[in-house]
Amino acid sequence: MSDILEVMKNLNLDPNKVSDVMAKVSSNPFSAVAALGELGLTMDKLKALYEVIQRDPEALTTFAASIGADPAAIDAARKKAESLFR
Repeated sequence: MSDILEVMKNLNLDPNKVSDVMAKVSSNPFSAVAALGELGLTMDKLKALYEVIQRDPEALTTFAASIGADPAAIDAARKKAESLFR
């Protein structure tokens, strides 16, 4: 199981909402931020997810693979986002 998915489960997020987010992210990686917002994450929960990504930047790619999304699409989205903030 990916670290991100494990954190989502440990935070007791509504499984139906998590499934919806996974479906959205796997079909459109650029919708990840908006989709995560739909989960109603508190700052503490968002921080837990951020810590996983900060500790292991490849966690997003691993998460994408675990839900059947194209890891290359996630990687491209991450690189585009990084370039916007440089």
